[in-house]
Amino acid sequence: MVSIKVLLENTKRSSKFKEKHGLSLFIEHGNQSILLDVGPDSKFIFNSKELSVDIASIKTLVLSHNHIDHTGGLDSFCNENSIANIYLFGDKNGKYYTRIANLFDYPIGLKCSNKTRERVVSLSADFQINSSAYFIRNRVNDYPKPSLNKSLYSKINGARERDTFLHEGILVIEDNNALVLFNSCSHSGVINSIETVLEAFPNKRIRSYVGGFHFCNSMFKQTEDEISLNRFAEYFVNRDILLYTGHCTGEYAFNYLKKILGNKIHQIHTGMEIEV
Repeated sequence: MVSIKVLLENTKRSSKFKEKHGLSLFIEHGNQSILLDVGPDSKFIFNSKELSVDIASIKTLVLSHNHIDHTGGLDSFCNENSIANIYLFGDKNGKYYTRIANLFDYPIGLKCSNKTRERVVSLSADFQINSSAYFIRNRVNDYPKPSLNKSLYSKINGARERDTFLHEGILVIEDNNALVLFNSCSHSGVINSIETVLEAFPNKRIRSYVGGFHFCNSMFKQTEDEISLNRFAEYFVNRDILLYTGHCTGEYAFNYLKKILGNKIHQIHTGMEIEV
């Protein structure tokens, strides 16, 4: 199995943990371990001590995409850890924004010291992390993407453009001839991510998908509509894939999907330890 310790998520399992909008997952598989994301600040480090995770000994940090709720704790991580390889797709100097009230752009990209930034390896192609873990880009766009992407932009040569999320990656872990997928916000769409992995690993079965679905924008109090949620659920009804979600999925969307998918979908919280 693949073991996960939820170092940070929007909600918490008990009062001894600190929660915040963001995500950080410590993943163990065999004798390998990977940290996926570092949340928006240093709270994941506080929680790591409660969960007996030694941040200083982590050898691999994967940044799912270039948004501050997943990368904001990077300076804190590097202050604790001097050995990890840090991976991110695309330009680590890229400019990313959310458009607020169609009036101004609020920066949400990587914010860290130059010393920390130098440690980040910018990937431009699929990458094998170790003998059973891979970090790949989405390349299927046949299914709808979250409608709430509409407020997210990048700036290229000073011009605002809709974010294409080429900086977003899918972490794939192979375990007992099955695959466990991680995509922290799924901006490219959960189903597109799954279909991408099925193309890349044609003879493998996907056992679980872990991450946020970007069905909720808490800043603007928006959620994905029921037509989209029904279409999403239909894909999974007859598929043997377990979903573990939180962060940007939102309570409304989770509860709606839970009524349809039952035990195929589970909610994660800061402080949880699960096997998938």
